[in-house]
Amino acid sequence: MTKQGTAAVLSFVIPGVGQIYNGDFLRALFWLVFTPGFWVGTGGFLGWICHFIAAYTAYHRAIIKHEPFVAVTARTKTELRGEATKGATVSVTVAGKPLVVK
Repeated sequence: MTKQGTAAVLSFVIPGVGQIYNGDFLRALFWLVFTPGFWVGTGGFLGWICHFIAAYTAYHRAIIKHEPFVAVTARTKTELRGEATKGATVSVTVAGKPLVVK
């Protein structure tokens, strides 16, 4: 099973445990407190919704935390200096390491 699937299943069984698995302790605390409150506050009617939402968020946070990604930002020299010049500076971050191309 993938890390995303594990986080989703853990959080579906006990909301917040998938977030702990991802290292999101404040999010885990939120779900560990919020879900029982929803079960009790609505007489068991809306508790399952919290289980599904917690599993969904754990799955997507695992994708963000465990999958390598590329973040790219580009700014023209005009934006950087306020001058009307040609060219651009592109900053690329690959797996958390910056790479600057001019």
